[in-house]
Amino acid sequence: MTAETDKYGITEKTWRDLLVYGHDLRTKDWHDIQRSDLAELMKVAKEPIAEGVSLMNAVMLKMLEEDREETRRETQLEKDREYAKKFLADNIDMNKIIEYTGLPRDEILKLTP
Repeated sequence: MTAETDKYGITEKTWRDLLVYGHDLRTKDWHDIQRSDLAELMKVAKEPIAEGVSLMNAVMLKMLEEDREETRRETQLEKDREYAKKFLADNIDMNKIIEYTGLPRDEILKLTP
């Protein structure tokens, strides 16, 4: 996938533009897309590259997975902060809080009541 992305110079911003301007990904009429550069990329991106999966589908799936992973990390960070607050309230040793949560010392100090 990276080779095709590099070959056509398609950045994540360009993919997002494709999704915005090419809102109907099922269209076969590339003239409906006002920006000619995006129309050509849409045409290329929708062609199957392997096993019936188009470059666009592969990139969209990758972007969705990255978004999910970021959400998971943010959720875990928020949980770790909540635990750190509880540990601070129970006067648990700072080194133990760092060990249990994985949060850096300065992050924990910001949570100090």
